[in-house]
Parts: sequence; structure tokens; C-alpha cells
Amino acid sequence: MNTYSREYLKGLRKEEELRQYNDKLNELVSTTSKAILITATRGSTELTLKTKIVPHQVGRSISRVDNNTILVYDIEMIHQIIDKLKIQFFDSHIEYVESKDLRGNVLESAIHIKWD
Repeated sequence: MNTYSREYLKGLRKEEELRQYNDKLNELVSTTSKAILITATRGSTELTLKTKIVPHQVGRSISRVDNNTILVYDIEMIHQIIDKLKIQFFDSHIEYVESKDLRGNVLESAIHIKWD
């Protein structure tokens, strides 16, 4: 019989959270890359994908809301997606954009990719 400490068990949860986070990040980068390629084959020179932040919960999977919106766990994930896309589409203009109300609250956010 094996023995396990509380520290070890807590570490397992953190490892699982990190694995799920990284899996979701890779899925979003792949999905976004495919969307860029499909958009480019249709003759467009830009793509805007809205982003919506949904808190990360272990065991809960998130997916796209529609073809123009991706669900992310946090703002850091958006920046990581952009960093990976900048490597993959190295000469395209890729940025994070936000629209805010008069009080400075974010109304909508998006990843904007332009390759003209």
C-alpha cells in the first residue's frame, strides 16, 4: 500500500489544473489558426474573434460560443494565444482590442488579425 501526503494530493490538483489549462490553450490556438486559414482562403485579409472570459474550473470544459467568439479562462490566456499566433503567422498584425464604456469597464474584447 502506498502512502500519500496532503501536499502531494494538493499538488495533483494543481498539476491537473495546469494540464487542462495548457490543453485548452493549445485547442484555442489550433482553432484560431484554422479560422485564419479558412478566412484567408475566402479572400479576406483580416479576422476578428471576440473573446469572453469564463473562470477555469477543473473538470469543466469550455468551447466556442459561435464562429466569431472564443471562450478563455483569463486575460493571460488571450496574451498567450496571441504570442503563439505571432510565431505561427509571423508577418501578420495580431493584437488584443477592447471596447470600454465611459467608466472604463470592458464591454467587449477581441483578437484582431490582419494580413494584408
